[in-house]
Amino acid sequence: MDVEHLGTANDDPRWINTNNNSNVEEEYNDDSDHQPLLKQNIEYLPKKKVFIAWAETSNNSSINEHQNQPVTEFQLSVINNQPTVALEQQPEKRKRYSWFILIVSVIQICVFIAELITNWVLTGSPIMNLSRNPFFGPSSNVLIRMGAGFTPCMHTINNLTANSLLKFGCLNSTTQTYQYCTLKELCHFHDDSQIPNQWYRFIAPIFLHAGVIHIGMNIITQLLFGLIIERKIGTFRLIVIYFASGIFGLVLGSNFAPEGFVRIGCSGSVFGLIAVAHLDLLYNWAHKKNPIKELIMILITTTIDLSIGLLPYIDNFSHAGGFFMGILLTLAFLGAPTNLRKGNITESNMYNYDKWYNLERYPRYLQWIGFVCYVKLDLDCALVYYEKCLRIREINFNWDHSSIVDTISCLIEVQRARNEHEICLAYELKCFLIREKSLPINHQDIGKSLFNIGHCYEYLKKFQLALEYYKRALVIYEQCTSFSREDRQKLDANIQRISEEQNL
Repeated sequence: MDVEHLGTANDDPRWINTNNNSNVEEEYNDDSDHQPLLKQNIEYLPKKKVFIAWAETSNNSSINEHQNQPVTEFQLSVINNQPTVALEQQPEKRKRYSWFILIVSVIQICVFIAELITNWVLTGSPIMNLSRNPFFGPSSNVLIRMGAGFTPCMHTINNLTANSLLKFGCLNSTTQTYQYCTLKELCHFHDDSQIPNQWYRFIAPIFLHAGVIHIGMNIITQLLFGLIIERKIGTFRLIVIYFASGIFGLVLGSNFAPEGFVRIGCSGSVFGLIAVAHLDLLYNWAHKKNPIKELIMILITTTIDLSIGLLPYIDNFSHAGGFFMGILLTLAFLGAPTNLRKGNITESNMYNYDKWYNLERYPRYLQWIGFVCYVKLDLDCALVYYEKCLRIREINFNWDHSSIVDTISCLIEVQRARNEHEICLAYELKCFLIREKSLPINHQDIGKSLFNIGHCYEYLKKFQLALEYYKRALVIYEQCTSFSREDRQKLDANIQRISEEQNL
């Protein structure tokens, strides 16, 4: 069975694309070896794109197809890949806002103000001498009190945490700048065991900063990258990347930085965002307006932050850990860069954060959601997700990909449950054309499609067409051994029943 394709639409060889407002007329030579199998004359809607499929088969075909069947408005919407649910019934596309980065930045500024107030209460000055803190900020004792990463407060250290004679300098009044206190007093242990187990110091330092310069650099950098990234990948993914990068950076610094080193700042989280920006630039280099300029900006920002990591209170282990975790989570959330593989660079599958539908896994998520809606009998919801899944797969896969037929089958089930048999017929015809082109003529799936088309015509009370499709399906049922005797008997019973009732 050969299918003749006339014209293209959106690089899809299945359909004819025309804007002519007259009926399609095609002349056939009566002496040719082919007769039309499926010829559909469509009254074109004004200024609408209409896609028509033509198929041909040989004279030896046992059943001649009924010709000149009009395509209904429902079938037209399916052929054009238009949603069959009213627009007002479809959920509006959620607009993404960068609220998380703004909120966390405000919180960090408020916490920094609290640091300055605490330092002013204890010492009479909001900032320490530059010799003690080059960032124009509070004392390290204030930072430790407020939750900075300080390993003696977090885990046991030999010859340090168990030494009761060891004294630490601490701030406790305005009259006496320094006085000695124990580790328990410095870390504010709440029990008598004095076992350092303050795990929250892996999280709290994300909101603490060493001084005006430190918080200024971090806030500017995370706003510069975070606002754009949050709009592209969504708030939930950004939250995971932000905190996971910051925590992993602090964990890495706690294991490799010198003991007693005070670690604070959201630098690990910021480097996680920089990692996302690096991958974004790598994946979308060809789509960027000025990728060289963007690359230079990212490299300058990275160099400045790494240079600041050489100063007290900040360590580059946290930067490296945050960057590494940012890379891993970006790959996990957004997929591998399949567009960079040799021979697979096309416009349709080019990776883009703004086009999640280009990810191979995303249509499966949509289909699962549609199935859940279908089980809950929310048919309009299921229809929306199934139709979106179908459009995505037709963009990303070859027209004869099995997943496209699978999605069409899901849509047919939903439309059948909604008693929309005309739409079912349109989807069945679409499914039949795909299978006819890609499968042998006697394949069981073609037999199933013919049976389903006949079933739709029977529901629409077009019994003559239903009978013809049933007879064509019966020919394949008898040739294909995969069909059981019960299947053939059921089909034969349908043919006999329609023939007797309609005297055909």
